Amino acid sequence: MYWPGPIPVVILGVILYLNAVTNLQAEITGFHLNKLDQAKMNLDTSVSALLQTAQQISSDTKLAPYSIDKGYRPVETAALLKKYKDVNPLISEIFLFYRNIDMLYTSSGSFSSDSFKQYMYTEYGWNKLYFLTIESIASGDEAGALAGGNTVGMFIPIPLYSSAPAGVLAFAIRASALTDIVQSVSGMSDSGTFILDQAGKFLAVDNRSIHISEQRLIELIHANKEPGIHAFDYEGTSYSYLLAKSEKTNWSLITILPNNRLFQNVRNMQRFMLWLLFAFAAGAVLIGVYLTARNYAPVRKLQSTMERTLENNQLLNSKIHEQGEVIREVWLSHLLEGKSLDQPELNEVEGFLGSGGRFMAAYIQFRSGTELKAEARSALAVMYRSLQFEGGSGYGVELHHEDAIAFIVNLRNEADSRRKLAVQLEMMNERARAQLQVEPVTGIGGVCLRLQDLHRSYIEAKGVLQYFPHQGETRAIFFDEYFTQAQERFWYPLEEQVRLSQSLLQGDIMLAEESIRLMFTKIASRDHSLEMVRYIYYDIINMVIKIVNKLRPDSFQEEIRALLKFHSAEQLETHLLHLARKLCESALEEKNKKDETLFAPIVEWIQERYPSPDMSLDYAARHFGMTPSYLSKLFKQETGESFSDFLKALRFAAFKKALVATERSIKELVGEVGYWDVSSFTRAFKQLEGMTPGEYRKLHKK
Repeated sequence: MYWPGPIPVVILGVILYLNAVTNLQAEITGFHLNKLDQAKMNLDTSVSALLQTAQQISSDTKLAPYSIDKGYRPVETAALLKKYKDVNPLISEIFLFYRNIDMLYTSSGSFSSDSFKQYMYTEYGWNKLYFLTIESIASGDEAGALAGGNTVGMFIPIPLYSSAPAGVLAFAIRASALTDIVQSVSGMSDSGTFILDQAGKFLAVDNRSIHISEQRLIELIHANKEPGIHAFDYEGTSYSYLLAKSEKTNWSLITILPNNRLFQNVRNMQRFMLWLLFAFAAGAVLIGVYLTARNYAPVRKLQSTMERTLENNQLLNSKIHEQGEVIREVWLSHLLEGKSLDQPELNEVEGFLGSGGRFMAAYIQFRSGTELKAEARSALAVMYRSLQFEGGSGYGVELHHEDAIAFIVNLRNEADSRRKLAVQLEMMNERARAQLQVEPVTGIGGVCLRLQDLHRSYIEAKGVLQYFPHQGETRAIFFDEYFTQAQERFWYPLEEQVRLSQSLLQGDIMLAEESIRLMFTKIASRDHSLEMVRYIYYDIINMVIKIVNKLRPDSFQEEIRALLKFHSAEQLETHLLHLARKLCESALEEKNKKDETLFAPIVEWIQERYPSPDMSLDYAARHFGMTPSYLSKLFKQETGESFSDFLKALRFAAFKKALVATERSIKELVGEVGYWDVSSFTRAFKQLEGMTPGEYRKLHKK
């Protein structure tokens, strides 16, 4: 029998090699572009916070012209401005100027116009006053910005949105604070970061790791104005130039890093695949020689195996790139619920949240007289999307059923960053209260070193709201601080009891069992009277009975009776552990039923209305009173596919059925399943089926 030799194996190996390397390279570049987009969002959020501070100063009657000019002492004015400066880590100085008052006020004191000019020259290096401008500008010339030590000025006329402003408010911002926001997200220590204003001039630069001349940088900026990734060479080194543009500020964010750093994993993959290809080829030769001698050649079987391997590899890469934002939301929700993630998924989440190794959860509950409307939910989801503060960052996760939002926070320095996190959340809560008439209350859980333990911090954040009476307050309450203070006055295992209560409601059996064992260990270690110990035990039983009444009051009567008849601490602990397992199973079962009850009508509604051209994620979310992001996440969790893929599958199935069963025109059938553009539909159909609609009709027509 004819033996074709190792050529088919080599060809398939080359295809597999090119596909794997190309997909890995695309995945790496997409990951870093997503990082840059996240940095852009954080920068936009920081600018919005500056505008919010400006709004508050503009509305402060104690800083109005008639107050500071007629009797309100300059020292008190400076103290007020300092208060506004301290709540926003970006601001290094605030300047307040009114046209008819020959004084300029700062958080450091007040100055006459002549004195202020000298102050500006010496402290900030600005070569003129810009009190008639609105846009942000960089102090000094571009060389100063490239040196990395410049100050950015943001000038806002006040009162805000007035046709005849009485004065101007100026924020002095260290350029390094802006670049730190970008680099805290990118996580690349050996990259260059550049922020340009709407005119293409340098605002902030961190060029300590990438030494590229100013002339070459300007050439790159003029040559590459579209967002994305671009390659260039400089002095024998290959670089990648990543660009993102903000629609909110019209600023450009640029990151430059060497390709040997960016594509290090690609080179490792290339070497591995080459060795693998060589091994396949050598193995094919040996097998061919052996089978030729035996007059048998199973090349077709080997080729089929290689094709299946290639197909699986393409499917895996497609899954990684599909709806990255939605998948990330699902992963974060799983972490909060205590569900396990694979190590590659954990690595992706850590890459998104940033390095630091200290994580915690915050729980913000929105209390109002009525159920939140869809518009309010959407506004809150945007407002609490992310937060950036000195020493850390956070990402918001929507909790639709609870009228709440959770934050997953990464702290770079636990000691200094906790209070700054609380201040940032309190500012966001004040804004939500003022704009949306809700009463946000915030609990913050303890710090954990592993993402897998984040559900513990989340349960603690919810638990502290259960016990702390702070209705109507915007300040954040730390779980560990509150219960430490409570137990200093009179010891009682309240901290573990709160964890147990919330873990039972969440269905977190591991944390529930841990809390029970820890409670009994602590009670046994304390020198309490027998009467006091029995009181504590009955209080624990009472708490568990309340949980039972919330879940299934009629299903655990036998277990409750067993609890009440305990004769020893060991017996009570055993009964509690048994009941906790059953309660957690019941809580998870109820949650799944609730999700199914919520999701089934959505699917039914879409199946009835999918031919409508108006059908979209936003349209469906509005109909069911959800935010688009939450509905998208719900689809991913329940079906494993995105909303758009689900809708597309319904429409394509109906189109193919009508295509084969009738003789009506393709244009007419396309319109009936909700599409306007026949040409784009035809391209999508061919990509999915491998043939045009006309060819499909001929092939399947009976």
